[in-house]
Amino acid sequence: MIITSYIEGEKDKIDELIRDTAADFIICADGGVVYAERAGITPDLIVGDFDSLGHAPKGDNVIKVPVEKDDTDLQLALSLAIENHAKEITIIGGIGGRVDHTIGNIQNIVHYSENGVEINMIDPMQSITVQRPGTRIYKGGAGMKFSAFAHTPEVTGLTYKGAYYPLNNHTITNSFPLGISNEFVDSQIEVSFKTGILIVVRTLL
Repeated sequence: MIITSYIEGEKDKIDELIRDTAADFIICADGGVVYAERAGITPDLIVGDFDSLGHAPKGDNVIKVPVEKDDTDLQLALSLAIENHAKEITIIGGIGGRVDHTIGNIQNIVHYSENGVEINMIDPMQSITVQRPGTRIYKGGAGMKFSAFAHTPEVTGLTYKGAYYPLNNHTITNSFPLGISNEFVDSQIEVSFKTGILIVVRTLL
């Protein structure tokens, strides 16, 4: 699990989300350490330039980097997670606030989800997931919102099962948001496609 320095939502719901997210290894990116401490969680590693804190935390688990750097704090945290052999990574936060940061974080989860690493970025309201060709089941509930966007120029052969607006062997592009604001009919949606990269957003509330 990676806890970022920006998490939208109510305090109690953020704390609950952090405590309830199962993780074998916990990394805080910069000010994410504040959320971890508030939720009573001790991270394995803390990495960042700590500009959002104004000071670097103390401890053997702290990695301080220069403010002027090529990689963002989240990129550094993702690299560390993969170096520690993570195959499934949950990022708490990173959605909302500055739009450029959110877009950059979505690009990050696309980049770092290569080679079979599954990455989900969540907050109390929503989750963002990268899907590559094949079939995947998404859990939800009747009426819950579900959107899918092409990250690559095209996603081909896109098929939904269990969605209010079904698709069958369809092609969507990254220049038109055809997949926005679908809904779960029941407890899950099955998504499959042949080529491309899909960004899947589930709105939890």
